[in-house]
Amino acid sequence: MSETSTNIKVVNSISELGREEWNECAIFHSDDDSNETADPFTCYDFLHALEKSGSVGEGTGWIPYHLAAFNNNKFVGAVPLYLKSNSQGEYIFDHNWAHAFERAGG
Repeated sequence: MSETSTNIKVVNSISELGREEWNECAIFHSDDDSNETADPFTCYDFLHALEKSGSVGEGTGWIPYHLAAFNNNKFVGAVPLYLKSNSQGEYIFDHNWAHAFERAGG
């Protein structure tokens, strides 16, 4: 039995990973490969467009912080994540909570 080593790496730009490999993770494959569906919001082209257009990144409050998994240095999975640094663009504004936190010494 061979031993595998899985490592998780933080990726600050989706361009650090390959388009085909990323999309392979974003596509759902049925057991018989007759049905393949992709979530457009997790596909490489959408996430890459967010970065290239400046919709995410420095100064936007949305910093790419994707997690990429590697087995024996082979890319095997990913989770698109973002660090959020402000309350702009939210459906529910939490400014009052932030102000209360600051007043409480936080």
